[in-house]
Amino acid sequence: MQKILLLLCLFTATPLAAQLLEYGFVSPSDYKTFDGKTIGKSSIQYISGNYQMPLYVKRDNPKGRSLLTATISGKSARLHNEGEAKKGNPKEIINTGAMLTYVTSIAERWNLIATAGASLNTTPNYIRLQNIALTGGAIFTYSINKNLNIGIGAIATTAYGEPVVLPTPFINWKYEGKYSIELNMRGLPEFILSAQLNEKNRIILSPLAVERFSAVINIDGDNKLYSQNILKTTIGVIHRINHRLILSAEAGFTSYRRARIQERSYKAFWDDLFDSDKRHKFSPSGTISIALKYSIR
Repeated sequence: MQKILLLLCLFTATPLAAQLLEYGFVSPSDYKTFDGKTIGKSSIQYISGNYQMPLYVKRDNPKGRSLLTATISGKSARLHNEGEAKKGNPKEIINTGAMLTYVTSIAERWNLIATAGASLNTTPNYIRLQNIALTGGAIFTYSINKNLNIGIGAIATTAYGEPVVLPTPFINWKYEGKYSIELNMRGLPEFILSAQLNEKNRIILSPLAVERFSAVINIDGDNKLYSQNILKTTIGVIHRINHRLILSAEAGFTSYRRARIQERSYKAFWDDLFDSDKRHKFSPSGTISIALKYSIR
């Protein structure tokens, strides 16, 4: 079933804008209790895909342009657990979603980003309508200069069973040239440094990147939310095959990896937000990824 869902996410859209297909692996690491006792091991293999399609573009806005895009994404992960890690972590996770994003200029330097979508985060044996999460929100951004945009907004989601409203900061800083810097704080944070080696190859260093897996699971008849967050540092090479197709490969290590199971409720979300004592942790381990990106630009 998870293969069918992933194929639907990867191949139901036509290649109108940007496509990304990625394989990743996190090598086995010790699985530890809150107090640091090793009780097992766990590794992860995953494949993910992402399609972006422009649905509407209006260029005659006197303040700028308006753009409506659709994004379809899918991720399938297999966790190889040993020892007590088998009890605390699912074997497989499916993360799929569809999102509409509307961006429009509202003043000379101000833009509005509005989003609405739905996602399914679950395991292959527990696919239910009640596990579908709805998400929507708005962010107002200000263009300080051509390289830096900042903003603030709020996103509402039902991923925790009950609606939760999250304040959402926005930072997008990008400098392009032979040496490039990019900092994104929109969704999962990412910091990228790169240097052009030649016409087709660029070396890339990512001191900060976040990988996230989540699933609604059933424990003794109750819905719980399982989540695993991974902080990694990688270095790699981007190879431009042609003007539309790019191949990248990265390797590095995970400096932070935590897993937790919590109640699906508004109260449990805020109670557990900064309570790291309830999270099982993993020792540092290696990680690799290979990605293929296609664009018409």
